[in-house]
Amino acid sequence: VLEKLARWEPSAIGGLAVEGKITIDGVKFLLQGGSWCLLRPSGTEPVVRLYIEAPESQVLERIRQALMGELGL
Repeated sequence: VLEKLARWEPSAIGGLAVEGKITIDGVKFLLQGGSWCLLRPSGTEPVVRLYIEAPESQVLERIRQALMGELGL
């Protein structure tokens, strides 16, 4: 999943423009309006954790659904 994300260059996620991408300790997309999402492997379990911050719960849910769809989860 992280390899796919490292190569993925979306112009938008959940309808928000991608303004930046950071690949330190996972993959973090900086989104329009101050929202962001970070996918990173757990240091203690064989899982990838998803963190999202957005100003409204509806925006957060749009971002989550877009990421889950892209990753096939």
